[in-house]
Amino acid sequence: MKLKEIAALAGVSPATVSLVLNNRVGVNERTRAQVAKLLSEHGYSIRHETTLPAKRNILYIRFRGSGHLFESVDDFYEKIFDGADSTAKKLGYNINVTNTNLTSLPHLLDEANQQSLDGIIFFASEFDPIHADLFSATRIPTVVVDSRFPEHSINSVTVESTFSVYQALRHLYDLGHRRIGFLTANEATGALPERQNAFYHSQQKLGLELRPEDIITLPIFVDPACRAFSRYLEQTTDLPTAFFAYNDIIAAGALKALSFSSLRVPQDLSIVGFDDSLVCSLFSPALTTMRIPKQKIGELAVKRLDEIINGDTTVLVSLVASELIVRDTTAPPRTSQSPTFSTHA
Repeated sequence: MKLKEIAALAGVSPATVSLVLNNRVGVNERTRAQVAKLLSEHGYSIRHETTLPAKRNILYIRFRGSGHLFESVDDFYEKIFDGADSTAKKLGYNINVTNTNLTSLPHLLDEANQQSLDGIIFFASEFDPIHADLFSATRIPTVVVDSRFPEHSINSVTVESTFSVYQALRHLYDLGHRRIGFLTANEATGALPERQNAFYHSQQKLGLELRPEDIITLPIFVDPACRAFSRYLEQTTDLPTAFFAYNDIIAAGALKALSFSSLRVPQDLSIVGFDDSLVCSLFSPALTTMRIPKQKIGELAVKRLDEIINGDTTVLVSLVASELIVRDTTAPPRTSQSPTFSTHA
């Protein structure tokens, strides 16, 4: 008996019979049992192997150092995770999320080695690379996000710092600023050392002299940063004409402090942030910043992990560049009548 005839007997379409015969999804259990019985009676053998790959499992570890950074960086983690989660689903992976700290991380990695995990994504914004030896005994394919371990053979996807920070300072330089300060963070993160080094490198590249008193350390929350920057403004009369901030949260704190002062942004002081987080649109004037393609970072991390799981033994460090987004917190300084073109690049 042909499949069309079996379909007619069962009162279903030939396509449904084909799905049952090939053991594919898309047929309810009652219909499947009815069609399977007819197929068996007429000499057909149903394929027992599934044609769909079994779901594979990724452990997504959020490392917490200070316990505060995730709350301070706005939508950074969420956007990266969204990119990772959507890509994982497309590739047939389940993502299980867990939090850890330096105390519990060794036990978590030991447990992971004993489970049926296909891979690990390690969100390392607060993780100090000096502890990267903890991963040496991990047999599971691993990709680090928002940091890199330069002394270890571990794949990573992180934000490119040198060119990204240079774009920010070059924007200020082209506007005419020749004294640019740095608003840095009082808590170490994976990105802080590289971003600081990139700032110093860019200053040198542009032929600018960095004064130690123009490096201001602020907390990584808006209100504490506001209070700290207000104290700085009260104690200082000789200011740079512009500041580059380690991230948007610190920049927002400085903007809030300036709103309580006699100084105006950008007429008296220009500010550039980093991240392009939600806070950029919550303050007035809107913050000029460097936009990180957050979802792309998550997407690349899962794709790289999938390549490793499927046998790629190359160790790659993927750097994702940021894009300058010019808004309302940057303008030529009052002391500059017209920006002078420079060959520094």
